[in-house]
Amino acid sequence: MWHFLGGLAVFIFALSQFEDALNHLAGRPFKKFLEKQTASKINAIGGGLIITALLQSSSVVNLTVLSFVGAGILSVKQAFHVVMGANLGSTLSSWFIALLGFKLNLEYITYPILGLSLLGFLIPRNRIAKKILSLTFGFSLMFIGIEWMKSSAAFVVN
Repeated sequence: MWHFLGGLAVFIFALSQFEDALNHLAGRPFKKFLEKQTASKINAIGGGLIITALLQSSSVVNLTVLSFVGAGILSVKQAFHVVMGANLGSTLSSWFIALLGFKLNLEYITYPILGLSLLGFLIPRNRIAKKILSLTFGFSLMFIGIEWMKSSAAFVVN
């Protein structure tokens, strides 16, 4: 139970860190890029589908989209279409895994990204570099929090 609560705490902290970094980094070019990519329903759904297929986690995609809405980068309508694509991508990923029998383990990528992000915090840099590192720090901690909750879910159920 404590493992699950620790994972939940890490996840919530990571989400707030990620959203704060997005608020500071989201300049006009980034907002315009996302606005253009999510302007049509097809583009937004396709983007959500592709990102979810790459990350193999619709939860992270959905929470990232919610962070974009919270930061004022995406509208709720645009976010809805991206989330639809993320759910579709999750379904397609499950089919690929069932058919091909493999799954990418993001833990092998997450921990090095977290370590490099923490090293970046220790080295004095400019404000933008610190926010980018804060973004990668929050993103990697989201995956770690989800993994902790997943690994402890079997214990909570039993």
